[in-house]
This record gives sequence, C-alpha cells and structure tokens, in this order.
Amino acid sequence: MSQYAGASEFGVWGLPPVATSDVPASVLNAHIEAASSLADSYIGMRGYDLPLTTWGLDVTQSVCRIAAWTLLVSYRGVNPDDPAHEALSKAHDSAVAWLRDVAKGVANISVVDATPARRRVALAEAISFDPTEDTRRW
Repeated sequence: MSQYAGASEFGVWGLPPVATSDVPASVLNAHIEAASSLADSYIGMRGYDLPLTTWGLDVTQSVCRIAAWTLLVSYRGVNPDDPAHEALSKAHDSAVAWLRDVAKGVANISVVDATPARRRVALAEAISFDPTEDTRRW
C-alpha cells in the first residue's frame, strides 16, 4: 500500500501544523495510512493497479481530508457546535463522495503513467451491408 500524503501535505490539505503539533508522528502517519487504504479500496474498484505509482493532488487532498477527520474524531474529539468541526466533517464527506465517483467511473484520478485496467469490455465489430446480396437465408 502507498501512503498518498505526508506530513507536509497534511499540513496543507488536512489540518494546519499548529493543530497537530502535539500529535505524535506515528499517530498522524497511521491516520494518513488508513485514509490511503480507504482511497485504495475505491480506486481499486475502478480497475487501477494498486498501489498507485503516481497520483495527483486530487488523491492527496482526499486522503488528507479523510485523515484530518478521523484524527479529530479519534484523537481530539468533536464538538458538534464548532463550525470548524462541521467544515472538516463536510470536507471528509466530499472526499469520500469523490472517491465513490471514481469507483463508479463518474470521476477520474489524475495520474500520469497509469491507466485503469479494462474490465468487462465488450468487443464491437463493424458489419457492412451489401444491398445486392441476399444475406437473410431464411
């Protein structure tokens, strides 16, 4: 499994470094790894070879948003009256929704050198029609 974000990306797309300054690096990495594993479960449904060898900011951002929410819930606790917590919850939900769209084929991940493996593809053959030939044979 790949980890699709590091601490520096998490500081940009997840929680600011000041909010995680007392969180052990091992805990932060565990949440990023878990979010990356969740992302793989959706991306793999689309037929991409896992772990991804290249990915764009879309995957990194989604992983960070998911990890930020799980870190907040399990490490800090959530205050339902805090608008910032609600914003993190919505960011998490939109990240998971985007991954669902990837799995369904509605959205694509930005990758440079990987393409999804083709699965369940029908072969179409062009048939020409010659009106001078009686091909019905009934």
